[in-house]
Amino acid sequence: FDLSTGSVVGAAAITVALGTGFYGIPIAYTITAALLLGVLVGCFNAFLVNTTKLPSFIVTLASNFILAGTSLGVSRLISGSSNVSIRDAGWAEPLLSTKWYFFNISILWYAVAALLAAWVLRQTRFGNWILATGGNVDAARRAGVPVARVKLILFIWTAVSSAFVGVMSAAMYNQGNAAQGQGYVFQTAIAAVIGGVLLQGGFGTVTGIVLGTFIYGIVSLGLFYTGWPTDWLATFIGGLLVIAVLTNNLIRQVALNRGKTAR
Repeated sequence: FDLSTGSVVGAAAITVALGTGFYGIPIAYTITAALLLGVLVGCFNAFLVNTTKLPSFIVTLASNFILAGTSLGVSRLISGSSNVSIRDAGWAEPLLSTKWYFFNISILWYAVAALLAAWVLRQTRFGNWILATGGNVDAARRAGVPVARVKLILFIWTAVSSAFVGVMSAAMYNQGNAAQGQGYVFQTAIAAVIGGVLLQGGFGTVTGIVLGTFIYGIVSLGLFYTGWPTDWLATFIGGLLVIAVLTNNLIRQVALNRGKTAR
């Protein structure tokens, strides 16, 4: 679990906005700073998880609050507001926020990330290490998997990806808000679970996560376009999550029973 993704999105967006919009620093430097912030957050999460053996759920939830509060405090201290505008995003605007046949270019970035993740999981040794670490840490460690390194790389990649979302958001809306990413805290986990990723770890596919993301997005936006009161959105999302968890648990039990029968 990595629940710090939301605060990283907001922190990256406000970093770009403060640097470029408030101080006039070239956007290439502020984007680099935002991505480096993601690296630092990932290292921090991995260090605590690997050294203390605490659940990543608790560690990343704590880092989410720490980073969210720090981003908000720093933004208000420097600019007097949690929202900072960017007058000109320069070359980053067409690269990160342009539209292509009425679709945001962020969809293309999402497709590239999904293809890269699918290749890593299916075609590389590191992908096998990820599944092994998620399935059984002790067994993976005895098999020679560098568990601590795997977790470090995954935490860094998650945080850098979140920072990139924050950078895209800043370029797209020409502003950064320190609190804008809090809606992502549980959205990522919900989309993954809906997509078939087991809460116990060790099983999941990129195709499933992509479909889970689509389902989450369709439910979120579809309710609005159907004319239903959006007050019911959380009810539908919660019900969908319950169904996904029960289905995942059923599939896990069936798989375990088949394994015992085969033995």
